[in-house]
Amino acid sequence: MTISASIPVLLVDDRPENLTALEALLGDLGLDLVSVQSGNEALRQSLKTEFALVLLDVQMPDMDGFETAELLRANPKTRRLPIMFVTAGMKDDSYRFKGCDAGAVDYLTKPIEPKELRSKVRVFCDLFLQRKEIERHEQLLETLVEQRTIALRESESSYRAILESAGDYVVRYDRRGAHLYGNAKVLDLTGFSQDQFLGKTHRELGFPEPLCELWEAAIEKVFATRESTTVSFEIQSPSGPLFLELKLAPEKDILGQVASVVGVTRDMTEHQHLEETQAFLAQAQWLGTGEDFFQALARFLAQHLGMDFICIDRLVGNGLAAKTLAVWTDGHFEDNTEYTLKDTPCGDVVGQNICCFPSGVRHQFPNDQVLQDIGAESYLGTTLWGSNGQPIGLIAIIGRHPVANSGSAESTLTMVAMRAAAELERRDSEASRLLSEARLEQAFGASPIGMAIVALDGHFLQVNPALCTMLGRTKAEMLVEGFQTITHPQDL
Repeated sequence: MTISASIPVLLVDDRPENLTALEALLGDLGLDLVSVQSGNEALRQSLKTEFALVLLDVQMPDMDGFETAELLRANPKTRRLPIMFVTAGMKDDSYRFKGCDAGAVDYLTKPIEPKELRSKVRVFCDLFLQRKEIERHEQLLETLVEQRTIALRESESSYRAILESAGDYVVRYDRRGAHLYGNAKVLDLTGFSQDQFLGKTHRELGFPEPLCELWEAAIEKVFATRESTTVSFEIQSPSGPLFLELKLAPEKDILGQVASVVGVTRDMTEHQHLEETQAFLAQAQWLGTGEDFFQALARFLAQHLGMDFICIDRLVGNGLAAKTLAVWTDGHFEDNTEYTLKDTPCGDVVGQNICCFPSGVRHQFPNDQVLQDIGAESYLGTTLWGSNGQPIGLIAIIGRHPVANSGSAESTLTMVAMRAAAELERRDSEASRLLSEARLEQAFGASPIGMAIVALDGHFLQVNPALCTMLGRTKAEMLVEGFQTITHPQDL
């Protein structure tokens, strides 16, 4: 699958054959691949082009990967450039820690697993596009604030009409930090009426002290510098935490003095969730702790999305039933079980990318006893698709509260579903391999024909009972001898 936009990715390795291999693995993604063979050239290229990601070899002459990463981090222009080390020398924890200290956000060990490489590159490219989109929105937001300031001077009524129709939270402040205006979205979020809200500061309205200090300092800064500023913060809403970004801009009078400050707050919850999800998948901490992947994923989704019940299933019985791989309920794991999909919202999920019941789900599925027992109110689910395009599993998240905006949860589920499906297929492949080996071993041992597996140097690696009986030797004796030992010299 190609990426929709041409995204620049920097490949750094002193060996041309390694660069050629990386280019071959990533060539069909539609990326703008730039390959260089030294740290110095990587530094020069990074100053000319804004890359989405650097795949950086550690062991290079003159300037190794760690030195290159440290210099990239030291330059303000390339400080935020994601660096992924690609080397055979990161298997030891001390090298990984050194890589993290140097500024790496991830690593790949050689020999490279193509699927892992492509998956991680896609994730960083998606984050790059998201960041570009945010920057574009910020530019549009600055334009919008300027346009609204002009509109206010021309017509206060027209200006307020624009603010009321805006999709963001808009507030005006005086020098004391008191509210001169708040649009309908602000009043809906805070629960205040216009009479309660206007003329009062955040502190007078009872907002938490840390937020009051943050907002007051930002407003004072705009009045003092006459320049825009941006702050980020988190608040609690009935449907869970909201991650917000407040951009404050000065409104100047005809003399050029700051008369008031306009604040436009944008909900960044979905973007924050995507970044946290990406970090969870990229860091793969469950590999270090030994925790089962599906249990780690269920725990993450519950904490990350603020939901009460998480179920990750494998489809069985021609897709009419499901066998749970991980079940998280109210802070702990339940035993896995098997259940039929009929009369459950999970039955509606299978075959769909996303299925959402933002409220009243237990009333829509009265025969689903689990929904009744936990008092379920909201439900979101996604299908796990196999590489053959067929459904192989599903993920369901359930809450006791309605979901006001399901977009963030849907984006998170879409991202983790691909990784969960890949893990499920990997486990199936591993189980098939072990079964095949067991069957082969059984057939080998039960065969009435003498059979052996012989190494290139002539030593026996494995012998079956029939061969031992035929030669009058025990298995232990055979394994310490060689093919030459039991063969007449003239037959060699």
